Order: sequence, then structure tokens, then C-alpha cells
Amino acid sequence: MSGNSSYTDRFLNGYRFFDDRTGFMLNYAGASGFDLNHVLKRDKKEIRTALKYMQQVESGKAVNVSEGRKVDHFNLRKGAGLRKSLDLWQEISNAVEKIKTGRVLNEKKKSYTDVIMNGIGGSFLGPLMTLIAKHGNDYNFGCRLPLRIHFLSNTDAESFNNLMRKLNLTRTIMVNISKSGGTAETAGNMEAFNNLLSAKKLKPGRHNITVTTPESPFDLYSRKNGFMHIFHMNNETGGRTSVGSAVGMVPAAFAGLAFENFLQGESYMDKITRRTDLLRNPALILALIINDVIIREGHKNQIMLGYSDSLREMAHYFQQLFMESLGKKKTLKGRVRKEPTGLTIMGGVGTGEQHAFMQQVQEGIRDCFVHFVSFSKRSTDFENTKAGSMGRQLLAFLEGTKRALIENKRDFVSLVFQEQSEFNMGMLVALEERVVTFLGGMWGINPFDQPGVQAGKLSADNHNRISKMVVSKILKTGSFKGSALDMSLELGESKEEVPSIEAILLDIVYNHKVAGAYPGLESFKCSKKWKASIFSFSISNV
Repeated sequence: MSGNSSYTDRFLNGYRFFDDRTGFMLNYAGASGFDLNHVLKRDKKEIRTALKYMQQVESGKAVNVSEGRKVDHFNLRKGAGLRKSLDLWQEISNAVEKIKTGRVLNEKKKSYTDVIMNGIGGSFLGPLMTLIAKHGNDYNFGCRLPLRIHFLSNTDAESFNNLMRKLNLTRTIMVNISKSGGTAETAGNMEAFNNLLSAKKLKPGRHNITVTTPESPFDLYSRKNGFMHIFHMNNETGGRTSVGSAVGMVPAAFAGLAFENFLQGESYMDKITRRTDLLRNPALILALIINDVIIREGHKNQIMLGYSDSLREMAHYFQQLFMESLGKKKTLKGRVRKEPTGLTIMGGVGTGEQHAFMQQVQEGIRDCFVHFVSFSKRSTDFENTKAGSMGRQLLAFLEGTKRALIENKRDFVSLVFQEQSEFNMGMLVALEERVVTFLGGMWGINPFDQPGVQAGKLSADNHNRISKMVVSKILKTGSFKGSALDMSLELGESKEEVPSIEAILLDIVYNHKVAGAYPGLESFKCSKKWKASIFSFSISNV
């Protein structure tokens, strides 16, 4: 079948995968330039490499070469690994059930009413996606959850304060999710929360749960401080692939998810995506389509549209999975590539997002292809004069959008699951995880490290170091007058640090009177002037 044949011809002649047992379908007839026979011949070597790489991952080889560790998330949902995961889920579920039913009380002999999920990256995106997939955006209204659920991710003093003001801290628990405890955002949120507890003469240990790796600094800290529970994940489980571990289990237990079904869905998708027969392996097909688009047309963005409000966080979740895994400049052997790799993910919910960007996708620059996700069954429906029902109207928008893409010769693929369920969400996550791994194998990169993210963390640490030096200098001398360049010279810092120093001085000017921002500088007089393209600062203890 030629890549130039019509959509209908391709639709009728093999450009689809269907799984009879679950009702899952991958329709790739809309990948208009994808010539299956040509790709099978051209990419023989890449296919063999991808399959071999996948076998190495699941065999327990240390494929994360830059960090010298194994990658275990696939093995946590097969055989003995799956049984261990299900046992851990039962342990977590039982422990959380005691909190939810009031059998575990706070130091005031009261039950808990609120729980905060404190984590960032995979520790935040996965739990939030699965919660919204089950209960929708308004999960604290009408879902009859025993405890209201809240999320903290960013280090944002204003949003933190807004949340704290709404809660009765006496009856609140914080679930802190971090492999080592060293994640600055998560650690900072926990520190601020525990300081508020201590100020109210409450015991932080009675209000904290930890998810971390065994014997990590955070594990030891949590034990020392008597935290309510400590649940472990493996060091070999990467953050962006950790939703099937304790990282996803603890929030799922509070949310009342049938998480065992999620794990079984992941396990089932793993089975069908281990197949060496291309036409029976939907993950390998998807990986080859993405690779082919890039070979033929250059790097493109992938727009992920979920045709259900339950998929509101889907694109956000897969944004991290694809971009943190595939955005690399070095090969597995540490050599710098001539061209870096990557796949930009955008998206949201159809049809809402169509009104935001589909005009450009349909008729504007050809810089993207579309990745649809939808469900065949719906649990309810409402009359709609135009379409017959609300559900039929949504189907019309989905099929109409596909037709418009076909007419404008824009590529798309479509994933269709039978219904919204924990099992099918597990299938979806496992499918995309394997697509990413196959692409990593084809491109000869390590999809399991994130050196760019680490570089940003180290730069932030350096900024904090300089910030403390600036404040210490001002407190010691009682004043400062001059530019950021002048301050850099006084501190003996490189000229390259001037932009950061200016940001620090501006922050002092704007925020020195904010309680807790700059202890010791609250009474200082601080001002700035813009002259000759630079800021001049005047800071003094008047």
C-alpha cells in the first residue's frame, strides 16, 4: 500500500490495528505519507535495534548508562514484579483506608479532612492525570471523597498561602513524593508546611506521609521524625515512568481508584507491545510513524487531543514523558550528535482546544501532526437537536476534524479505547512509554536520563548561593549603592553572574518588606533607577 493512496483505501486495507479482547484500536490511515512497505524495508536496522534495546531494558541491563542504573517500570507489571506491585497496592490501600474511615486520628483525636499531594514532575503529573481521569476536574465536589485532595507542585509562595488559608492544618496530611528528598520544590513546600504545624504546636509526624526510595536521606529523615507512613519506590523507577509505583498508588488510594485495574491495563498493553511482528505491535507502529514523519519532513510537533474531559491532563503528562525522554544532544556513547533529537508535545481536550489552535494546524505552517485519543462507549448522554445527542455531537466534531485534516493533507493517528476506565488508562500510559523507548533505541539515545533538567537545578543552586552572599553583604555593610556589576565586583563573582545579581537586587527592592522574604532587610530603604540601559540600586538601613 502506497503512502500516497487515499485515506479510505488505507482505512480499508490494513492501516489499522485492533485488539479483540479490549476493543482498543490504533488507526493510522491518517498518516498520509506513511508507506508501510517502504518503511519496513528502509528501517530494517532501526526496527531490529529498537526491539533489541527493548529486550535489554526488560532484561535488567543498566540501560540508563549516564546514571549507571537499570530501568524497572516495565518489570513492575509482569510476572513476579506485577504480583509485588499488587501487594504494595494492597498495603497502601489498607493503610489509607484507615485514615479515610477515621480509624487513624490526629493528636486532637479528630479525623483528617484534607490531604495535600506534594511533588513535582512525574510525582505530580501522573497522580493528577489518573485522578482527573476518574473523577473529573471537580473531584472535590460531588465525588464524595472522604478527604478533599489538593496538589502542590511549584514553589510559589502565593499559591501555597492561598491553599493554607483554606485548610484546617490540624486535620490536614501532606503526602511528600520524592526519591531522595532533595527536590527543592517538594522539600521547600514540606518545610513551610511543617513550620506552620510547629507554630500551632502540632506534631509534623502526625501530618506527613512519605513516598521515597529505601534508605534515601528522605527515608531516614521521615523515620527520625516519626512520619505517619513511609512507602517505598525503587531507585530504578524513573520519575516520569513512576505512576505505576507507590508514587501513583498513594494518591490513587485517597482518590478511591481501582488501581489494580490500572496495573493490569499496563501489563496487558506490555504483552501486546512486546510482539516482534510489526503489524501486531501498536507501539512499534506508532514509533515508526513518528520516525518516518521526521525523516520525510524534519522535526515536527505532536499535538495530543483527548476527546473526553477525563483526558484533560493527558497532554501535560505525555509532554514530560516524550520531551524529557527524547530531547537529547548526546548518543548512548556520550558523543554529541550532529542534530539533537526531540519531539515537542502540545495539546489538551477536543473540542475546546480546537478553538485555540486548530486553524493553524489545518491551514497554517506544516510543523505538526495530530495524535487523537478517544473512547467508544459513554456512560451517559443528553438530547441535542443538531446532532441527536451530546455524545453524537462530540463524535461529529472528532470525525469532522479528521476529515478536515485529510482535506488539508495533514497527518494524524487515532487511538480509540472502548471506555473510560482505570484499565484503559493503564493501557494508554504503557503504550506511550513503549513508543518512547522504541524511539530511544532507534535514535541511539538514552531516554531514561535528564541531564538538561539537572543542569537547571545546578544553576538554581548557584543562584541561591549568590543570593545569600548578596543579602549577607548588605546586612554586614548596612548599605549598597551601585549596579549589579558593582555588586559582582564586591563579591568577587564572574561578570557572567551580573544578570542573576541584578535579578536578586530587583527582587530585594520589590519584596524586602514581604514577611519571610528577606529576614533582616524589612526595615531597609530600597530603590532603583533606570539609566543608560542599566539599573542603579540604593539600599540602606536608614
